[in-house]
Amino acid sequence: MKLNNNKILIVDDEIAVAGLVGEIVREFGKEPIICNRGKKAIKAFLEEKPFMVISDLTMPEMTGVELLRELRQHSEEVSFVIMTGYGTIESAVEAIRLGADDYTQKPLNLDYLRHLIKKAGKTSALIKENRDLKEQISQGDLPEIIGSSEKLESLMRTLKKAAGSEADIMLAGESGTGKEMLAHSIHQLSARKDKPFVAVDCVALPKALFESELFGYEKGAFTGAEQQRDGLLMQANGGTLFIDEVTELDYDLQAKLLRVLQERQFRRVGGRELIELDVRIVTATRRDPLEEVREKRFRDDLYYRLSVIPLKVPSLRERKSDIPILVHHFIKLAANKNRSEVKLISPDVVTALEMYEWPGNIRELKNIIERMFVLSDEKITLADLPEQFSDFTSTPTQDNLWDEDSTYRDGKESVLEFFTKNYFSRALNRSKGNVSTAAGEAGLS
Repeated sequence: MKLNNNKILIVDDEIAVAGLVGEIVREFGKEPIICNRGKKAIKAFLEEKPFMVISDLTMPEMTGVELLRELRQHSEEVSFVIMTGYGTIESAVEAIRLGADDYTQKPLNLDYLRHLIKKAGKTSALIKENRDLKEQISQGDLPEIIGSSEKLESLMRTLKKAAGSEADIMLAGESGTGKEMLAHSIHQLSARKDKPFVAVDCVALPKALFESELFGYEKGAFTGAEQQRDGLLMQANGGTLFIDEVTELDYDLQAKLLRVLQERQFRRVGGRELIELDVRIVTATRRDPLEEVREKRFRDDLYYRLSVIPLKVPSLRERKSDIPILVHHFIKLAANKNRSEVKLISPDVVTALEMYEWPGNIRELKNIIERMFVLSDEKITLADLPEQFSDFTSTPTQDNLWDEDSTYRDGKESVLEFFTKNYFSRALNRSKGNVSTAAGEAGLS
């Protein structure tokens, strides 16, 4: 269900409270839809498709928890906030365990309510951007590049401008950051998109074979050359040649490649005929190319020829705000691959994933999500995380009411005190001890 980013559904049988919330909603330029009963709210939700629902917990006919269960069957994306009185805090906690995004107590803290609406708006905008990107993917405009972090958006703005030119592009970034996918994007956004896209990995091919693979060879050029064969340059002629891990290229071959790029002509191995070349070169490397030049492992003249437009691909550590979107994207991919229903994932798992440093970047994240998907039961929980996440799942701050295995035991503190303490412990854990960040997330000074 595609939700409307301009509408918020308010469900409360107290008309004064509903009206007050409606006024706050209007402050954000959103349209409030007010209902006093759960069944009316379901009908209004299906007709208006609001991106956010703010519902009272205790109502005649249908409780807020029952409404939550019903609406979640129609949309996993809608932001759901419970309003509750002090005496029903345990039910609010249960609602959060069942999938509510947050709760607020009555009498309402209007500043905190504004914070929740603002947060829901940001999440909804993020979902919309992700959906728009997926629509581009389905139309064949771009490969699957998922995310909306500032660094990724900056990269994509430059990439889209560069792709329309004929300039050669060098992508530098760690392994697993999606450099080949970006190279595909460059090709798809160029005037050469209907021509071949040919990829070669300088690490995968033995050095002794690389020259003949790149240039092709004539019959009889060497033992075993029983017939003429076109190389990668010829296969990519008119289109794009992607050379991965180009800084691993043998030094002598670097000189030959430079000559080809300068003259736009080449000969097959063992051949005399000069072949005209019309190809766009996109290269990638996991190393710092300038460091390779300084260490004399990579020719400076070839570097400047290949990096007319150099692009730095951010690591996953530099775009952690994209992790939630990537996680849900990879869960859907795993569901399709394994012919299974899409599974829910505990919020604490996403938090742990955001805290991890990701040496293997997006490739590592994708593999871990698929592993957890296959080995988990109905829902992916902290227990499904691999061993390397133990530092982020075994601390006391993780033992709270939002966890699967946490249990409140009646003692000196009330349920509210217990929940509040662990709520802020969790916020501090996410912010790595930064009090200002944790307070801002909670909507407090």
